[in-house]
Amino acid sequence: MSGLLRPVGPVPVLVYWAEGALVFGAAMMLVIAVALRISDTSSGSTAQPNPSASAYSVSSPTTSMSPAKLAAKRKAKNRIR
Repeated sequence: MSGLLRPVGPVPVLVYWAEGALVFGAAMMLVIAVALRISDTSSGSTAQPNPSASAYSVSSPTTSMSPAKLAAKRKAKNRIR
């Protein structure tokens, strides 16, 4: 008589138990991940913008300087070399 507790097959019984433990562990990890995801989204918290991020603005030199100033700066650097 075979069953879950007494597997019959070409593989040793220990392998069946190890496979069962891995499947059970993976299923539990999935359940925990889903539960955490649901509890995270059901808390009603929405993403708030970071106020300190707007205090610092990063702009490229091309937007803050006119093209004429950039060209003059490049020519000055080339003369120094």
